[in-house]
Amino acid sequence: MNKLDKLFEIHNDWGYTNLEVISQYKDKQGEVQFGKWNKYEQTDMNNNYLVKQLAHRTVADVELMIDVDDTKVQLSQRNGKFIYYEFQDIKHKVEWIVKKLGRDGLKHSNIHKDYWRQHRKPTVWITGGKGYHVSVVVWWFRLLSEYERKRVKHDLLLSFGGETSKASKRVPIMLEYCKHRKTGKVKREVVL
Repeated sequence: MNKLDKLFEIHNDWGYTNLEVISQYKDKQGEVQFGKWNKYEQTDMNNNYLVKQLAHRTVADVELMIDVDDTKVQLSQRNGKFIYYEFQDIKHKVEWIVKKLGRDGLKHSNIHKDYWRQHRKPTVWITGGKGYHVSVVVWWFRLLSEYERKRVKHDLLLSFGGETSKASKRVPIMLEYCKHRKTGKVKREVVL
């Protein structure tokens, strides 16, 4: 599989028709710059130069993208103070997330418990930087309004210790099978 296959899967197999992509390139000074957002279906995927520059995409409506780049997870809040658990390293936190998904599913007070386990098995990606992306396809997200979906994603991301910005519709996420802009390492799927 490559990045074009992944984009095809998200757009066609997952049915996410609002998929957008963004390119990245180096300017004359060698600094990484980003292009403008483009709709997937309006992007010329036969243009090898453009395809080579594609580096980020939007998070799909049916996708919970858990961006993990630190070792902490918030457990609770008492007297206005947050209580955290800190893992030994990021990989241990990702293993905990995958185990929690398998054990508990996606518990949320606004969602009937029959839906908690109705999601695809998560895929884990090492980003090429210091972090991981845990992607979970959750079909029942489409049953929610856009506002409810963002709120539920935000709450779930918080419970897994992921970046809550990934609950938004138009936040860039590094495209699978692309090189990391700082390290040059390719984002790839891993099995834990």
